[in-house]
Amino acid sequence: MRDFLRSLKLCATCLMGLALLSPLAAQSPADQHAAQGTVNIYNLDRDAHVGGVEIHGPISKAVVSQAVQLIRSIRPDVDDLKVFLSSPGGDVLAAMELGEEIRKQWAWTAVDEHGECFGACVLVLAAGVRRIPAPENVGLQRMNFDQKEFVAGLSPDKAKQKYTGVAKRIETYLARMGMPKKLFQ
Repeated sequence: MRDFLRSLKLCATCLMGLALLSPLAAQSPADQHAAQGTVNIYNLDRDAHVGGVEIHGPISKAVVSQAVQLIRSIRPDVDDLKVFLSSPGGDVLAAMELGEEIRKQWAWTAVDEHGECFGACVLVLAAGVRRIPAPENVGLQRMNFDQKEFVAGLSPDKAKQKYTGVAKRIETYLARMGMPKKLFQ
């Protein structure tokens, strides 16, 4: 059984390498659970009609849910809505969900000199109608999935199809956000 799992991991790793997919990605679920992300309202001034939301830590479904709720709650009171990011990455699909909401709300995205934006966070940063990155604190990486969870019970062909499907979703998302195609290659 151990040899089978080892060869399944090796096969999945080879398939991912052959797919030549995006450097954008999530951390493994084990890393995601290591620390919880937080979401807060940032610098809200209803009289000046400015404010934002700040996200710190890994991007997860719970963080996205909380961020979307805060963005929607302050949007009616602000003209300039900004989403400040400081994240090592996280859940790719959750990041795209948050990105869709950011674009829908015509919000800016920013990473300041004390923040970081790596992996799946770049998907959120890309969603801003205006983006303010701190270039030395923004980075890309290859798609990284927990092999056991991602390909559990799948044949190598099905695992490759699943991986290719997620990659296509990311590519389509980035195109909608106006990012150059070479970012995904």
